[in-house]
Amino acid sequence: MSSIKEVFESHCPDLKVDRKFISRIADLEARFVNKKQDHIEFFGGTLTGVHVVRFTTEDFDVIYNDILDVDEISLTKDVHNLPDINPAFAVSSDIFAISCVWIMYKITQSKYLNDQQKHDGLLHICLYLNYRYLTSLLFKYFKYPANPDTARATYAQLSNRFGLKTYGSWSALIRQRSEDVISQEGIHYKKFSKLDNDYDVVIMLNDVKGRINDIIKNIYEVFMRVHAQGSKITSSTALVELDGEIILKDKVRGQENYTLYIHRVVADKASFYKQELVDNICRVVTTAPDHLVKRLIEWVPSNYAHMNNAQVDTLLDKIMEHAFSYLSENRGLLRSHQDIIEVMSKMRGTYTNSRQSSTLLAEIKDSAEVMISKALAIKGESLLASLRTAFCLYVILRAFTMHYYNSQ
Repeated sequence: MSSIKEVFESHCPDLKVDRKFISRIADLEARFVNKKQDHIEFFGGTLTGVHVVRFTTEDFDVIYNDILDVDEISLTKDVHNLPDINPAFAVSSDIFAISCVWIMYKITQSKYLNDQQKHDGLLHICLYLNYRYLTSLLFKYFKYPANPDTARATYAQLSNRFGLKTYGSWSALIRQRSEDVISQEGIHYKKFSKLDNDYDVVIMLNDVKGRINDIIKNIYEVFMRVHAQGSKITSSTALVELDGEIILKDKVRGQENYTLYIHRVVADKASFYKQELVDNICRVVTTAPDHLVKRLIEWVPSNYAHMNNAQVDTLLDKIMEHAFSYLSENRGLLRSHQDIIEVMSKMRGTYTNSRQSSTLLAEIKDSAEVMISKALAIKGESLLASLRTAFCLYVILRAFTMHYYNSQ
């Protein structure tokens, strides 16, 4: 055998790339993003080095066992015997990465898929490959979890030339990076769609890995500068008091009390709008412009009497229901007495992660977007999503500061 194509065809002669095959790839990609809470929060957020996100042996094996049904050892041996594949070069000889490229080739050649299905399949497998590169580089640069305050300060210092700042989450950034790789106008499309030159695969893998490396390396340089300066973004825990034990001991009564409270204050601007809480939310949802968040939080109580109160009240009910459900499922957040920004940052991931499939969450997003569009005439999808997240988190934060403000 003289090429990657020949080796894989000999090891996987009966592979059928159809809709079921694409569905399996989509499932494994989604499972990785949602595997653990750290994964959900990392991909839905903007912090670098804080969350432990790892590619495990199981994540590798699923490609060989579930997708290709092939013996990894014999496959690796045959590929490494090819003239253009040098086993001494870890990136370009990586059998997992080469397998992903061959799958991309098979998708483009499939007679069972339409163009949209081919695009979806290419995107899922390219995302999976990029997750592998991204997680290995995070481990290289951040062997131990980074300080969340330093990570937040790092993100705050990133300019718009950083893709993470432009796209607003790791999930969105890696998705765009993958779209660039699979684009028919991109520099790699002919390499994987034809797969007639093994050295082209070497070039492609080095480039894909190198671009992810540049992303992490550049952020790490800013992180180290921020760390050396001792810069942090923090909040005053004395200001905001989460009654965690009350919520944990009696979810039903706690949810009812806090929900009734938010209904009482939402109609009064002086009661609903708290500048220090707006500042906290802007630190958490860094992609939402401060001035628009302020306008939105002021607009709601100012216009509450003129809006469809039933719709607004229902939205508040659903936000609180989702918040209590989330906190009940993640009870450690409240027991560990974390800083309020840390708690809100973790909850932020549930609103920004596009793979969260909760019906309740979908209803919250739809209702919030309708209200925000009316309030600020916002049409941009990414900006609308950021403001939606900021509003929902503000409602939760304002409700959970009930005892603090009542005591003043």
